[in-house]
Amino acid sequence: MEVHHHSHTPRKKWTHYFWEFLMLFLAVTAGFLAENLREHRIEHGREKELMHSLLQDLEADIYQIDSLKIRRKSRNDSCDLLISMLADPAAVRNQGAAIYFYGRNATRRIHFRPQDGTLQQIRNSGGFRVIHDTAVLHDINAYELQLKSNLENIEVEEKELSEYSQLAAKLFDVKVFQEMTKNNMVERPAGNPGLLSYDRGMLNELGNKLHYWKRTSLSAMERLDILKFTAQRLIVSIKDEYHLK
Repeated sequence: MEVHHHSHTPRKKWTHYFWEFLMLFLAVTAGFLAENLREHRIEHGREKELMHSLLQDLEADIYQIDSLKIRRKSRNDSCDLLISMLADPAAVRNQGAAIYFYGRNATRRIHFRPQDGTLQQIRNSGGFRVIHDTAVLHDINAYELQLKSNLENIEVEEKELSEYSQLAAKLFDVKVFQEMTKNNMVERPAGNPGLLSYDRGMLNELGNKLHYWKRTSLSAMERLDILKFTAQRLIVSIKDEYHLK
């Protein structure tokens, strides 16, 4: 009777298992590094894209600041003229057209409203974590502080202009204002329209309210200068770090 002997599989040496483990470890590590590199490239691309968009917003802000400063200078000069006329009894009686024109224009807003879409996107999407340059981050924070100061200045101005409007409603005839704004623009009225009251106390109070607003407007112009300087510094940081034009 033939006897069949069971074959025995040779036992693997420990070095075989070691090399299997090593190859597996290297494969996993290589995959991890490749994924990490891919994510880093994506983040770097997103970072540069955000900075390019922020650069465009800042340039638009500077253009707006320059335009607002010209308009503010013109309105401040008009405000000085109106204060002088309100303090002069003869001018109040004889220069009604100019008083109505400057009085209506005094309440027109000339606030700075930043192009902050990219900054909002950076804040809301956690984009600050993809900005790696500390100088750029520092300059962004400095610019945001100036934007906050701008909002505070707007609040003060709105309060002062609101107080002015409430008193002006007791002195200016709404029918004249209606005639002046027919074409969606403030036009100088014809003739010499009269005020509802020539009370010296009320006229002096209106002039005082304009005086306080004028001081706030001058402060706003100083803040716009600082805001522009901060924006320009941030632009330089972004262009230098990200090699943008």
